[in-house]
Amino acid sequence: MPPEGYELKPGQPLRAIVIDYRPDAHGTRWDSVETYVLDAVVASVTADTSTFMFTASTLPGNSGGVVVNEKMEVIGLITHGYDQVLPFIDRGRLQIPTQDRSRAVHFNAIRQQLREWDLLD
Repeated sequence: MPPEGYELKPGQPLRAIVIDYRPDAHGTRWDSVETYVLDAVVASVTADTSTFMFTASTLPGNSGGVVVNEKMEVIGLITHGYDQVLPFIDRGRLQIPTQDRSRAVHFNAIRQQLREWDLLD
């Protein structure tokens, strides 16, 4: 876990660790599970710093995968792959994500939510 108040900056290197589950031909059970490590950098951070975009193409189903920094500390959780990311407002401007951009929730926002739920001191 990164230290309290950990900040992300555009251009900062990171890695996305995703698990890809593939169903069998009948779609009734998982046929294979593969783990991928994707090198990327921080593309942008929202004004409230709760989410960030990074330069890796994750896919639907990769949500919940982790994003780690160079120290292998979990700094975020993947929420959207490039083909399902919706436009969002940042600093009063409409941002339209492009291919090779994925979004993640910053770990500080997760930590804050866990505290609100009294699950973390």
